[in-house]
Amino acid sequence: MLAVLPKRSADEVSGELFVAAYHRKLADRSNDAISFLADKAMERCQWFPTIAECLEILGDFRRSDDAIHRHLERRRRASEIASRERKARDDDASRVYALNNHTLTQEEVDAMPDFLVELGLSCKSLRRDDDGKVCPWFLKPGEEPEF
Repeated sequence: MLAVLPKRSADEVSGELFVAAYHRKLADRSNDAISFLADKAMERCQWFPTIAECLEILGDFRRSDDAIHRHLERRRRASEIASRERKARDDDASRVYALNNHTLTQEEVDAMPDFLVELGLSCKSLRRDDDGKVCPWFLKPGEEPEF
């Protein structure tokens, strides 16, 4: 950028301080980021950019190396796993709601995981019939719930 963009003239000491200040603020950036900065500064700026302008330009930089692609893939997979877990919890919650409101069919009871069957038995939303089969708890007319 020094070769392309004009800057205020300076003596040797000022020039060294100038370079040291830019180095201190930009040295932690990758080569790709610095290359991006140089290209964009030459496109956008009429004069050599200040450090603040350099940092603003670097704000537009997006990495596109293998590490960032692996990171994005891991985030995508984590999001899928979280979505499946949320759906499973929502499904369980709707089964618990159905248990508590006695709206289950025998097919739904048969498809329940063991922990929900145990929950349903413990809260009297499911019962075991005379043959030991777990089924929805429906009160017969005139029957009082057991608590």
